Amino acid sequence: MSEDTAAAAGDNIETIEEAFSAVINGAHLSAIKEELRAEAVCIAFICRNGYGLEWVPEDKKTIPVCLTAVSMSPNEFKSVPLENREFAICMIAVSENALNLRLVPDEINTFGICLMAVLKNPETIIYVPQKFIKKVLKKLAKKEIKKFMKKNDIEI
Repeated sequence: MSEDTAAAAGDNIETIEEAFSAVINGAHLSAIKEELRAEAVCIAFICRNGYGLEWVPEDKKTIPVCLTAVSMSPNEFKSVPLENREFAICMIAVSENALNLRLVPDEINTFGICLMAVLKNPETIIYVPQKFIKKVLKKLAKKEIKKFMKKNDIEI
């Protein structure tokens, strides 16, 4: 659909229900009048495309919209406003892409999130806050020792 066609299609949409239907049927969110971009319309757009948080107006980037976006594509985490980066969204983002650890706010970050990231991708150790470094390294060392002992049939 060309930009002119999309804009023309958007001009004919007058209700949220019509906007929802248009998005489900392939209309781009940018073709929908901003006042018709309700939460459900934004979620439908993201679900259909698998991404698209950057097209959602800032005031419509609610927790459910952001959670949907990050669940569909962990790379969408970079477009989640800081005030919406709550624990569940951060967990999903890091579990799907460990490098998202660098985008987790300090006040939300936990030992568990950091350990998960480092277990998935050891390079993320550089994003682990100082307060968790020793504990993460200790846990990694224990894991490696157990793996070595099992591999070499060593029992204590």
